Amino acid sequence: MNTKVKKVPVDLVEAPAKHFSEAYQSSKIQFAFCKRLRAGEYREMHYPTKCRDFLGDVLFSEEQGRGIEIYNFSWNPEKQKIDRDKVRFSITFPNKDSLFNFNANQIILTDVNKYVKRLAVIIPVKDNPLKLIVEADKIWQSSVMLISLFSFVLKIMAYPFKVPADWLNEFPKTMYNDSQYYKGKEANFIKILENLEKFSKIPSVSGWNKVADLNDNFIHDKSGFSFCLKSNNEDNLNVKLLGSL
Repeated sequence: MNTKVKKVPVDLVEAPAKHFSEAYQSSKIQFAFCKRLRAGEYREMHYPTKCRDFLGDVLFSEEQGRGIEIYNFSWNPEKQKIDRDKVRFSITFPNKDSLFNFNANQIILTDVNKYVKRLAVIIPVKDNPLKLIVEADKIWQSSVMLISLFSFVLKIMAYPFKVPADWLNEFPKTMYNDSQYYKGKEANFIKILENLEKFSKIPSVSGWNKVADLNDNFIHDKSGFSFCLKSNNEDNLNVKLLGSL
Protein backbone atom coordinates (compact mmCIF):
# COMPACT_ATOMS: atom_id res chain seq x y z
CA MET A 1 0.00 0.00 0.00
CA ASN A 2 1.16 3.52 -0.78
CA THR A 3 2.37 5.97 1.84
CA LYS A 4 -0.42 8.29 2.95
CA VAL A 5 0.12 12.02 2.44
CA LYS A 6 -2.21 14.41 4.20
CA LYS A 7 -3.15 17.63 2.45
CA VAL A 8 -4.14 19.78 5.44
CA PRO A 9 -1.10 21.35 7.17
CA VAL A 10 -0.79 21.19 10.95
CA ASP A 11 0.64 23.57 13.54
CA LEU A 12 4.09 22.72 14.87
CA VAL A 13 5.65 24.34 17.94
CA GLU A 14 9.33 24.37 17.07
CA ALA A 15 12.01 23.74 19.69
CA PRO A 16 14.50 26.49 20.63
CA ALA A 17 17.76 26.41 18.69
CA LYS A 18 20.63 24.43 20.20
CA HIS A 19 24.05 23.42 18.90
CA PHE A 20 25.05 19.76 19.01
CA SER A 21 28.48 18.27 18.42
CA GLU A 22 27.80 16.23 15.29
CA ALA A 23 30.01 14.39 12.83
CA TYR A 24 30.01 15.51 9.19
CA GLN A 25 26.82 14.59 7.34
CA SER A 26 26.57 14.66 3.55
CA SER A 27 22.85 15.28 4.00
CA LYS A 28 21.78 18.15 6.24
CA ILE A 29 18.28 16.77 6.88
CA GLN A 30 17.34 16.99 10.57
CA PHE A 31 15.08 14.94 12.84
CA ALA A 32 13.24 15.62 16.08
CA PHE A 33 10.82 13.56 18.11
CA CYS A 34 7.42 15.26 18.20
CA LYS A 35 4.50 15.08 20.58
CA ARG A 36 0.92 15.30 19.36
CA LEU A 37 -0.74 17.89 21.58
CA ARG A 38 -4.20 17.67 20.05
CA ALA A 39 -5.73 17.26 16.60
CA GLY A 40 -3.77 19.42 14.19
CA GLU A 41 -1.11 20.52 16.67
CA TYR A 42 2.33 19.08 17.43
CA ARG A 43 5.41 20.11 19.39
CA GLU A 44 9.08 19.32 18.79
CA MET A 45 10.52 17.73 21.91
CA HIS A 46 14.09 18.80 21.18
CA TYR A 47 15.91 20.86 18.60
CA PRO A 48 16.24 18.91 15.33
CA THR A 49 19.49 17.02 14.86
CA LYS A 50 21.37 15.69 11.85
CA CYS A 51 22.91 12.88 13.92
CA ARG A 52 20.28 10.15 14.19
CA ASP A 53 22.12 8.46 17.07
CA PHE A 54 20.58 11.05 19.38
CA LEU A 55 17.18 9.50 18.61
CA GLY A 56 18.50 6.22 19.97
CA ASP A 57 19.85 8.03 23.03
CA VAL A 58 16.29 9.14 23.80
CA LEU A 59 15.05 5.55 23.74
CA PHE A 60 17.95 4.37 25.90
CA SER A 61 17.37 7.18 28.40
CA GLU A 62 13.69 6.32 28.75
CA GLU A 63 14.43 2.60 29.15
CA GLN A 64 17.02 3.29 31.85
CA GLY A 65 14.83 5.87 33.59
CA ARG A 66 17.62 8.39 33.89
CA GLY A 67 18.76 11.50 32.11
CA ILE A 68 21.62 11.57 29.63
CA GLU A 69 23.81 14.31 28.21
CA ILE A 70 26.06 13.54 25.29
CA TYR A 71 27.65 15.83 22.69
CA ASN A 72 25.50 18.68 24.06
CA PHE A 73 22.29 16.71 23.50
CA SER A 74 20.31 16.01 26.66
CA TRP A 75 17.18 14.09 27.60
CA ASN A 76 15.45 13.80 30.95
CA PRO A 77 12.69 11.16 31.04
CA GLU A 78 11.33 12.62 34.26
CA LYS A 79 10.48 15.83 32.41
CA GLN A 80 9.86 14.67 28.84
CA LYS A 81 8.60 11.46 27.27
CA ILE A 82 7.98 10.58 23.66
CA ASP A 83 4.59 9.42 22.42
CA ARG A 84 4.37 5.64 22.44
CA ASP A 85 1.33 4.99 20.26
CA LYS A 86 3.28 5.95 17.11
CA VAL A 87 6.66 7.22 16.04
CA ARG A 88 6.36 10.95 15.47
CA PHE A 89 9.18 12.89 13.82
CA SER A 90 9.53 16.35 12.46
CA ILE A 91 11.85 16.37 9.46
CA THR A 92 13.60 19.61 8.54
CA PHE A 93 14.98 19.92 5.01
CA PRO A 94 17.95 22.16 4.19
CA ASN A 95 16.52 23.28 0.84
CA LYS A 96 13.73 22.80 -1.67
CA ASP A 97 15.70 20.25 -3.69
CA SER A 98 15.99 17.82 -0.80
CA LEU A 99 12.29 18.24 -0.04
CA PHE A 100 11.47 17.62 -3.71
CA ASN A 101 13.59 14.44 -3.66
CA PHE A 102 11.87 13.22 -0.51
CA ASN A 103 8.45 13.61 -2.07
CA ALA A 104 9.58 12.10 -5.36
CA ASN A 105 11.02 9.05 -3.59
CA GLN A 106 7.98 8.02 -1.59
CA ILE A 107 8.19 4.57 -3.16
CA ILE A 108 11.08 3.93 -0.73
CA LEU A 109 8.81 4.49 2.25
CA THR A 110 6.08 2.48 0.55
CA ASP A 111 8.51 -0.43 0.20
CA VAL A 112 9.37 -0.31 3.90
CA ASN A 113 5.69 0.01 4.83
CA LYS A 114 5.20 -3.56 3.56
CA TYR A 115 6.86 -4.87 6.71
CA VAL A 116 4.75 -3.08 9.33
CA LYS A 117 1.11 -3.02 10.40
CA ARG A 118 0.62 0.74 10.38
CA LEU A 119 1.38 2.73 7.24
CA ALA A 120 3.53 5.82 7.56
CA VAL A 121 1.77 9.16 7.15
CA ILE A 122 3.41 12.36 5.86
CA ILE A 123 1.92 15.62 7.14
CA PRO A 124 2.75 19.15 5.93
CA VAL A 125 3.50 21.90 8.46
CA LYS A 126 1.94 25.36 8.49
CA ASP A 127 4.25 28.34 8.01
CA ASN A 128 7.34 26.25 7.30
CA PRO A 129 7.41 24.63 3.85
CA LEU A 130 10.76 22.95 4.62
CA LYS A 131 9.33 20.88 7.46
CA LEU A 132 7.19 17.77 7.45
CA ILE A 133 5.86 15.50 10.15
CA VAL A 134 6.01 11.74 9.74
CA GLU A 135 3.88 9.40 11.83
CA ALA A 136 4.70 5.69 11.65
CA ASP A 137 4.28 2.32 13.30
CA LYS A 138 5.47 2.25 16.92
CA ILE A 139 7.57 -0.83 16.21
CA TRP A 140 10.29 1.47 14.84
CA GLN A 141 10.91 2.91 18.30
CA SER A 142 11.06 -0.43 20.07
CA SER A 143 14.86 -0.35 19.84
CA VAL A 144 17.81 1.88 19.08
CA MET A 145 18.65 -0.22 16.03
CA LEU A 146 15.17 0.05 14.54
CA ILE A 147 14.82 3.81 15.08
CA SER A 148 18.24 4.11 13.46
CA LEU A 149 17.12 2.06 10.46
CA PHE A 150 13.80 3.85 10.01
CA SER A 151 15.29 7.34 10.26
CA PHE A 152 17.98 6.25 7.78
CA VAL A 153 15.29 5.26 5.28
CA LEU A 154 13.67 8.68 5.68
CA LYS A 155 17.03 10.39 5.35
CA ILE A 156 18.05 8.75 2.07
CA MET A 157 14.70 9.70 0.56
CA ALA A 158 16.07 13.25 0.39
CA TYR A 159 18.81 12.18 -2.05
CA PRO A 160 18.27 12.06 -5.83
CA PHE A 161 17.75 8.59 -7.31
CA LYS A 162 17.88 7.57 -10.94
CA VAL A 163 15.47 4.69 -10.31
CA PRO A 164 13.79 5.15 -6.91
CA ALA A 165 12.21 1.69 -7.10
CA ASP A 166 15.74 0.22 -7.08
CA TRP A 167 16.86 2.28 -4.07
CA LEU A 168 18.22 -0.65 -2.06
CA ASN A 169 20.78 -1.52 -4.74
CA GLU A 170 21.35 1.95 -6.20
CA PHE A 171 22.17 3.89 -3.05
CA PRO A 172 25.28 1.91 -1.94
CA LYS A 173 26.84 2.62 -5.33
CA THR A 174 26.75 6.40 -4.82
CA MET A 175 29.57 8.50 -3.34
CA TYR A 176 27.60 9.89 -0.39
CA ASN A 177 29.02 9.01 3.01
CA ASP A 178 25.60 7.63 3.99
CA SER A 179 25.89 5.07 1.19
CA GLN A 180 28.44 3.11 3.23
CA TYR A 181 25.96 2.29 5.99
CA TYR A 182 24.79 -0.96 4.42
CA LYS A 183 27.08 -1.37 1.41
CA GLY A 184 27.72 -5.08 0.89
CA LYS A 185 25.10 -5.92 3.52
CA GLU A 186 21.95 -5.50 1.44
CA ALA A 187 20.78 -9.05 2.19
CA ASN A 188 21.05 -8.47 5.95
CA PHE A 189 19.26 -5.14 5.59
CA ILE A 190 16.29 -7.04 4.13
CA LYS A 191 16.55 -9.71 6.83
CA ILE A 192 16.03 -7.05 9.48
CA LEU A 193 12.95 -5.74 7.68
CA GLU A 194 11.55 -9.23 7.25
CA ASN A 195 12.02 -9.98 10.96
CA LEU A 196 10.98 -6.71 12.59
CA GLU A 197 8.79 -8.46 15.15
CA LYS A 198 11.68 -10.62 16.34
CA PHE A 199 14.02 -7.65 16.64
CA SER A 200 11.38 -5.57 18.42
CA LYS A 201 11.11 -8.18 21.17
CA ILE A 202 14.79 -8.12 22.16
CA PRO A 203 14.70 -7.23 25.89
CA SER A 204 17.39 -4.53 25.75
CA VAL A 205 16.50 -1.37 23.81
CA SER A 206 20.17 -0.87 22.92
CA GLY A 207 20.63 -4.54 22.11
CA TRP A 208 23.50 -4.85 24.58
CA ASN A 209 23.78 -7.23 27.50
CA LYS A 210 25.03 -5.79 30.81
CA VAL A 211 24.37 -2.15 29.89
CA ALA A 212 25.42 -1.14 33.41
CA ASP A 213 29.00 -1.92 32.33
CA LEU A 214 28.76 0.33 29.26
CA ASN A 215 28.93 4.12 29.13
CA ASP A 216 26.54 6.36 27.22
CA ASN A 217 29.12 7.12 24.52
CA PHE A 218 29.47 3.41 23.76
CA ILE A 219 25.69 3.01 23.46
CA HIS A 220 25.52 6.12 21.24
CA ASP A 221 28.26 4.92 18.88
CA LYS A 222 27.62 1.17 18.73
CA SER A 223 23.89 0.48 18.76
CA GLY A 224 22.62 1.71 15.40
CA PHE A 225 21.62 -0.48 12.49
CA SER A 226 24.87 -0.01 10.54
CA PHE A 227 26.93 -1.27 13.48
CA CYS A 228 24.63 -4.28 13.80
CA LEU A 229 24.92 -5.07 10.10
CA LYS A 230 28.71 -5.04 10.15
CA SER A 231 29.60 -6.34 13.62
CA ASN A 232 30.12 -9.92 14.73
CA ASN A 233 30.01 -9.06 18.45
CA GLU A 234 27.27 -11.32 19.77
CA ASP A 235 27.21 -9.52 23.11
CA ASN A 236 24.83 -7.35 21.09
CA LEU A 237 21.57 -9.27 20.88
CA ASN A 238 20.64 -7.69 17.55
CA VAL A 239 23.90 -8.93 16.05
CA LYS A 240 23.31 -12.38 17.55
CA LEU A 241 19.76 -12.59 16.20
CA LEU A 242 20.80 -11.39 12.74
CA GLY A 243 23.51 -14.04 12.63
CA SER A 244 20.96 -16.74 13.35
CA LEU A 245 18.60 -15.81 10.51
